[in-house]
Amino acid sequence: MEEIQMVSIWVGIADEQEKAESLMEYVYDEDGNALAPEFVRASSMDDTYIDEDFVEVSFRESTSFLTDLITGHSYWESILPALLNRIDDKLLYKMNTTVLIYDFAYNGHVFDVTIDGVRMFYIGAVPFKET
Repeated sequence: MEEIQMVSIWVGIADEQEKAESLMEYVYDEDGNALAPEFVRASSMDDTYIDEDFVEVSFRESTSFLTDLITGHSYWESILPALLNRIDDKLLYKMNTTVLIYDFAYNGHVFDVTIDGVRMFYIGAVPFKET
């Protein structure tokens, strides 16, 4: 669901950077029609077009801290405090991949997605402020 000034955040673990970066890549059929990325379909977001310009995907050194995964992304200085008001900085598992979808509040029922060596967990949607 499109929601201005909200960002939906998924964190996870990927065994390769290329696999992480391909999570949100659109593919096209023989007629030139855009097909939703497999991650979008698997997480039940496929009824909504997600503009690639409003998505950030990162692959980093594995960490047990949410702060390490969020720092450096667009608007991270407003996103991180909002997240840490909801969840603990210490993650249950080491993670290395982050997907941020801006101006989108995920309201689906799938919170854990595994695709081709990448496992992602939805951690929430929080407001962000453009600085």
